[in-house]
Amino acid sequence: MKFRAVSIGISSGVLLSIMCFCIYIGPRDDIVKMLCAPFFFLLFCGFPQIVSIFLSVRSKSPISQIILATASLLYGGWFAYVCYDAFFVNVDPQSAILLVFVGIYALPVLLPLWITARIVDMWIYCRSKNGL
Repeated sequence: MKFRAVSIGISSGVLLSIMCFCIYIGPRDDIVKMLCAPFFFLLFCGFPQIVSIFLSVRSKSPISQIILATASLLYGGWFAYVCYDAFFVNVDPQSAILLVFVGIYALPVLLPLWITARIVDMWIYCRSKNGL
């Protein structure tokens, strides 16, 4: 059960970091824009972490928890690299549009990891249910 807490903690930490970054780069001229814009972008760039948290809550296998924690760390690194490049190295007035697509660009790596974690969890559950 400790793996579940670690996996959920890592996914939640990455999600919190993404939310803080979205608040940091958000508009500063109006309080309503400052509070609403980060949550709009969080829908697009935070959904992989929400899926990882959901799968971690439902998963019972420590191996699948490790796979999901690895997926969360990989996405956190991917997000940090892409956003650092877009917002601090190659500064462009339209860099914020990247936040809409960064979650979708990570799916070719995340989907196989999520599917593998789910298959491993179902396989271990079926083995334990059949007494193997």
